[in-house]
Amino acid sequence: MAEKQEQRKPDIGGQAVMEGVMMKSPDAIAIAVRRPDGKIVVERDPYVPLAKKHKWMGWPILRGIVNMVSMLGMGMFTIEKSTKMLGTFEEEPSKFEKWLSKKLGASIDKVVMGVAIVMAVALALVMFMVIPSFVGTLVNRWVSSLFVVNLISGVVRIAILIGYIGLAGLIPDMKRTFQYHGAEHKTVYCYENDMPLTPENAQKFSTLHPRC
Repeated sequence: MAEKQEQRKPDIGGQAVMEGVMMKSPDAIAIAVRRPDGKIVVERDPYVPLAKKHKWMGWPILRGIVNMVSMLGMGMFTIEKSTKMLGTFEEEPSKFEKWLSKKLGASIDKVVMGVAIVMAVALALVMFMVIPSFVGTLVNRWVSSLFVVNLISGVVRIAILIGYIGLAGLIPDMKRTFQYHGAEHKTVYCYENDMPLTPENAQKFSTLHPRC
């Protein structure tokens, strides 16, 4: 009798949040946050991909757009939730915030999240599409090789990304977030190598992960 084929382990991903990490499996999302007193608070919620709720969202081409928007929304939501879990940033909304919330018919948190997502998409388009394309157009005036033009555009994209990360890392809060991001990668490596999820085991692995 043939042995049963070993079932493939589900991919686990995540991101850094305010003083903690978010870990995502195919059917659940968990957020762990370290409060100022050292206590770690964990919340776990079920997750259902949009493609399972609406089949057309899983169609080729469309699914890429849906996934990008979905990941942006999830990222902003988890950061907002982690901030509330910290319990250190709660304050009474201002009169303007209350007025804006009343006029738009939504909570100020949702309004801010929506604006932040739009701005993030716009910034990403400018940094990684508009600027490299503009540079490529300038280079194309003196270089006829399409390969060279595309190569230079790609180098510009990489330079912008590295420069952005480097500058962001100079901000203390962002540096702290990057550290949690590295911890998330170590944890995923530990899980993928079938080792018990302990700090000692996770420390053995790199902060770099090929799926990030």
